[in-house]
Amino acid sequence: MKRVIRYAMNYLCFITVMSLALAACPAYAQQDKDSDAGYIFYKANTLYEKGSYDEAISEYSRLLAQGMESGNLYFNLGNCYFKKGEMGKALVHYERARRLMPRDSDLKSNIKFVQSQITSNSSETPLTWTEKAAGIFGYLSLNELTLLLSAALAGMFIFLTIRLFVLMRKGSFILGIAVFIVTLTFISISLINRIALTDMEGIVITDRPDALFEPLERATVHFSLHEGTKVHILQTKEEWIKIKRSDNKTGWVTKESVEKL
Repeated sequence: MKRVIRYAMNYLCFITVMSLALAACPAYAQQDKDSDAGYIFYKANTLYEKGSYDEAISEYSRLLAQGMESGNLYFNLGNCYFKKGEMGKALVHYERARRLMPRDSDLKSNIKFVQSQITSNSSETPLTWTEKAAGIFGYLSLNELTLLLSAALAGMFIFLTIRLFVLMRKGSFILGIAVFIVTLTFISISLINRIALTDMEGIVITDRPDALFEPLERATVHFSLHEGTKVHILQTKEEWIKIKRSDNKTGWVTKESVEKL
């Protein structure tokens, strides 16, 4: 009798453990599903299509928090902010997307349209020769530009190696070296300029913030900015950022007024 009772108790324990395990499996499956990047991206896209832009932004931001970054992710975030009428933040994410996929036609169209909705508050200044040189490779991303520089250096090395074993006219050799030097110079300038601007560019995300002469609330107003204006970030000091406009005017604005690209 005792043996029967013991077997019965063991059987009940087994059934209980299995039931708990089966009940827990869907929970774990759901937990894995909720943390899956593909599912989060799909969920965010669905929310966007439904017009739930704040919830979609929250889901896209979860992917960024997980260290996942892509041009399409930033592009979709920009679309969310655009639909909400927040042109500054839309342009921030469009510009971030452009760094990763600079040749995307839909992205270019969206950026152009948003910029057309923004009232410019400063005149454009002529580009320097280094900025013009950097713009030659503006259709390439930073990674592509780095690969191009590596390829150009490798090509020059191969050219010099061939010169050691193959007879080559002096004029042809000089022309070849000149082409490589000019190409490497322009690629290097573009790459250096792109890297230098990585942490220096920002976009105004609030409507008409005042740029002050000093980082003080009671300081004199120097000029005003419009939402969506691109600026260069020169310095940060506590809750203030010193920015430079395209016409080289500088001023101090609050941190919440500008978002780094």
